[in-house]
Amino acid sequence: MNPKLIYITDTYCCWCYGFSGVVHRIAHEYAGHLETRVVNGGMVPRDLPLQSLFASFPDPIALHERISTLSGQTFGEPYLDHLRALPNSQRVLNSSLPARAMNAFKATGASSELGITEEIQGAYYRDGLDLSNISTYERLAAKLGVEFSSFERIFNDPATVAAVQSEYDWVKRVGVRGFPALLLEREGELVEISRGFADYGSVRRVLSQVLSEEHKEHGPLEANACRLDGSGCS
Repeated sequence: MNPKLIYITDTYCCWCYGFSGVVHRIAHEYAGHLETRVVNGGMVPRDLPLQSLFASFPDPIALHERISTLSGQTFGEPYLDHLRALPNSQRVLNSSLPARAMNAFKATGASSELGITEEIQGAYYRDGLDLSNISTYERLAAKLGVEFSSFERIFNDPATVAAVQSEYDWVKRVGVRGFPALLLEREGELVEISRGFADYGSVRRVLSQVLSEEHKEHGPLEANACRLDGSGCS
């Protein structure tokens, strides 16, 4: 069996959106050698107003500009408009809904896990859509070539809710402290590659060291991340 590259993410982690391009590039480069898996971490496990997520930031727009500068990922104006109107925003976040959507899309055979992640992130960070609104997923189902009625049935299935909770429990059990996180699973052992956002070159260097077993004296990359409990992003 090939080793697994495990990407631990949360849709509402803005650094994860920035990191997605790096993960896609790594996954493409190592295709055939590494199996890539996406795990939802549950940063916002219950309803949380958008204002609360960014309550500790005097300038959320500046945070997003910094992410764009470091990652090259751009945020759409519809999303940024929600941040500009933050004091009056009625938007409520809950990570379990996009996580359930990811599981439902996977169950219908849609694209790859990374492809599904990219579409859900794009709907939120590029198009400014509400991921708590089922109509958003109807639009995504059309893009992914999935019958929406099949998606909706799986999305509402208690087994899907349980699967998401199992992901959350696993993330806590292995000691992940924030998002994004990148792990390598090989022969039953988990090795941290990155804690937080890191550029492609840095991730590739550490991953190569781990794969060649030259990583004994080095820890994982540590950089900007969103905290596991949803209390903020650095």
